[in-house]
Amino acid sequence: MAISKEDLLIGGVRRFLNGTSRVFPRQAGRLGYRLLSRPRRAALDTLSFEFIKQAEQKNITLAGIPTQTYYWPGKGPGVLLLHGWESCTGRWYEFYDFLKEAGFAIYAIDAPAHGRSGGDNFTVVEYSAVIAEYLKTLEDPPAHWIGHSGGGMAILYYLSQLNEGIQPKRIVTMSVPAELTDVMNKFQDVLGLRNKVVEGMEREFIRRMQLTFKDISPASYARDIDVPGLIIHDVEDDLAPVEGAEAIFANWKKSSLILTEGLGHSLVGMEVVELITEYLLLEEEEIG
Repeated sequence: MAISKEDLLIGGVRRFLNGTSRVFPRQAGRLGYRLLSRPRRAALDTLSFEFIKQAEQKNITLAGIPTQTYYWPGKGPGVLLLHGWESCTGRWYEFYDFLKEAGFAIYAIDAPAHGRSGGDNFTVVEYSAVIAEYLKTLEDPPAHWIGHSGGGMAILYYLSQLNEGIQPKRIVTMSVPAELTDVMNKFQDVLGLRNKVVEGMEREFIRRMQLTFKDISPASYARDIDVPGLIIHDVEDDLAPVEGAEAIFANWKKSSLILTEGLGHSLVGMEVVELITEYLLLEEEEIG
């Protein structure tokens, strides 16, 4: 059987971090943390590039981070699009025609250390701080927020932990893990890391953020949220188990849960685009 470059890379990282942890556990933890918090920047394909090209773009400093912002004008209410880890605003290209036809104005940002934004470190906490400052720059902040994976985690963190004045009318979360510990368990499993490496990573996280992995808990944040929302999750999500979506749903009083099958963690497909657009339009009718 041929061994892929990805397998070789994972094997190399595993051996290096596990080996280092036997002699220098603190250094291994810091290196592991850097690996997780410094994402690879996603490349734009042709469709994503054409989508991005049509936006009004500005790069502004938010929470100390040069942040790429995007705006597609529309006559109706605004929709804020927030991508996840190792992604970028281009991932939303399938939504453009549907949201535009429905009249929505579209807003988006590239997360810290992603896309065309600056920074070399990414956490949900930092992402949320950037979102908070971005919203304050807008005269008419978006009424609806959509977040995929880390973007959805950032929305829930913002609403629960930051206590900012700007609130959405509706939110949609996609493929959101219930706990950061779930993400870390998957990271450890994929790379085959010793417990000492992950323990060292958490020490580094605590040193930088004054938070433990368990403190980042979207399922717990959901208890604090009084905004109606839609949770979308695929039963075959191999990065964020579907049980996490069910836990968030159980704690979020004003939420609805829709499970898909065969779309995986990315939830890419017109089925999801149409579902979300219809949800936002329905809510607009109810608000109106």
